[in-house]
Amino acid sequence: MAYRPLSGRPNGAATGVWSNPAVFFEALTSGARWSELDLEAKAPVWDIAAERTKTGVAFAVPLTPPAVEQFKRLKRMAGRSPWVFPAEDGDGLMDPKLLTRSIARHLDTFAEHKVGAFTLHDLRRTVRTGLAKLGIRPDIAERCLNHAQPGIIATYDTHQYLDEKRDALTQWAGHLLAFRDGK
Repeated sequence: MAYRPLSGRPNGAATGVWSNPAVFFEALTSGARWSELDLEAKAPVWDIAAERTKTGVAFAVPLTPPAVEQFKRLKRMAGRSPWVFPAEDGDGLMDPKLLTRSIARHLDTFAEHKVGAFTLHDLRRTVRTGLAKLGIRPDIAERCLNHAQPGIIATYDTHQYLDEKRDALTQWAGHLLAFRDGK
């Protein structure tokens, strides 16, 4: 079956506006599994195993309320699949290239709405820049994107900074929601 952007299927949901594009980029490209997400916890978290991160270190992503809502919508669409973004035929994981290709095919439409050309990976840069504009400390912004910490910091500072990352991502979610609502 052909890929249909905005189809209401899990891969169609991937083209929506999210409270944290970097989180959903990571979910799409890392092969996120529902077993990794605790959406019902008082402080929801997505735990990514070390073998699936670029840094080779386990990564805990604090989930904001809007991110939890989006994941719950995706869960309903994914049905019984173990994948957050299942293949449209329900067998295995969605190919992240489908979204990349869809974005490329729709660049003219985006341009009509005064949205410049972008790639899926550009969402990470957008988040990082946005966190800086919101006054988030650089080390926390880098941790939100799971960027490796330099030298001795990585060796001696093993704290996960969950509260700080949650605060940063909550501010970012608020910023995006205000933008979406024209505030």
